[in-house]
Amino acid sequence: MAERARTWRTGLSMAALAVGVATSLAAPGCAGPPWFLGEPLPGTTAIPPGTLAKTVAQHRADVADARARGDRVAEIAALDALERRGALHPDEEKRFVELLAQRARDWAALGRPLPLADDLRHIIALAPARTLPLAPRLRTAERAAGDLWLGLGEISRADAEYRAAQKLGAPSMDIRFRAVWGASVADLDSGALERALGQLPERALAPFTKQYLDSGGASPRLLQRAWRAARTYGPPALRARLEALPESASFVGDAAVSKENEREALAGAEAAKLPPPLAEPAADDLLSTGPTLARALLPAATAYPQLLAPGPRARLWAQRLLAEDPTSPDSLEVAALIDARAGRLGGAEQKLADLVFFSLDRAAGYERAARVWNQVGDVRRECWAWDHATRIGPADDPRWCGLLACARRDPGGVDPNAVAARIREQAPALACDAPAAPDEAAPPAFPPDAAAAPGNP
Repeated sequence: MAERARTWRTGLSMAALAVGVATSLAAPGCAGPPWFLGEPLPGTTAIPPGTLAKTVAQHRADVADARARGDRVAEIAALDALERRGALHPDEEKRFVELLAQRARDWAALGRPLPLADDLRHIIALAPARTLPLAPRLRTAERAAGDLWLGLGEISRADAEYRAAQKLGAPSMDIRFRAVWGASVADLDSGALERALGQLPERALAPFTKQYLDSGGASPRLLQRAWRAARTYGPPALRARLEALPESASFVGDAAVSKENEREALAGAEAAKLPPPLAEPAADDLLSTGPTLARALLPAATAYPQLLAPGPRARLWAQRLLAEDPTSPDSLEVAALIDARAGRLGGAEQKLADLVFFSLDRAAGYERAARVWNQVGDVRRECWAWDHATRIGPADDPRWCGLLACARRDPGGVDPNAVAARIREQAPALACDAPAAPDEAAPPAFPPDAAAAPGNP
């Protein structure tokens, strides 16, 4: 009986399988049995005729075309692609080294140690005979790159750059390794402490500041920098100790901080960028005759914002800016603005997230993101960025005023009254919590009830 039931079930299963196969063969849109699934419909192409994977010959043609047009940015990219394929000819390798050396000079002028160190190492790998002449520049760049990673909180990357710089004989590495390793600074003399307070990024200054105070250090310039660091990174007890010093009157106050930051930003901009062009670049000018796009485009875009209007050229600029250096907040800001103005909001958000990550002052990074969203009229995202800037900045950060102004323009978003109350409670020195003027007040979150309007029954 059991054997008969087993035979019956097996027959039923085979019958069901046969019916299923017959149905699949007869169903519209199916061309055959399951092993034909995925076959394109008649008259359609499954694989496009072109491909993004270029051949060596195509890369070499790109090199020749870029060189004929005087487009050094494109020429560097094409030569780099040839090198990745292991197909550089000796004359191409010589030209690549020459262009990398030109680009390294631009990175030095722009103050970008990360791509500078990469390009110098690349030159030495291609032309080992240049190792000795480039060693002083490379060790300086690697030490500066380590400082940048340390300021960003990337300890392992900072340690790697510091070790490379130490091998080349870079000076003042003792204080840097102590900052990276979190080692005691109690045995450092006053000279080493002063070097630390003057050279290390603000994120790493707390232990050196405490030891400097314990040893009786009194340099107003160093104490002011230590106070700015404690104001942002803490600890609160160290900030309170600095503000209790007799010298604190010379550096405590929002005006002093703003003035110092503005002066540093202005000096950095003047040293890093070429003067803006005297006239707006032509519509077909890619600004790529130099070895870097950033050095030509950034000042031009500041002088002529209409250059970043949506279009193929602006999109190419965004791609090239990040291809040559994906770590610069300046390049990331311009690329994000290009995407935002073109409606590519997801791309803009990603670039602004990278901008914040690569900003030594993360609150300032969020402020830059807020200004990008402000330029495209996205008030909700702008307020979100201001809100994050205030969350990681000091309690009395002037960016609270930026959040308050944005909240007043965003009905239904951040409550401006709550922001104003917070400012009055924790930062009464900020003079931005006054009620908005009638013409500046935010519209109501909901329209008035139509039934209550005059003339309605």
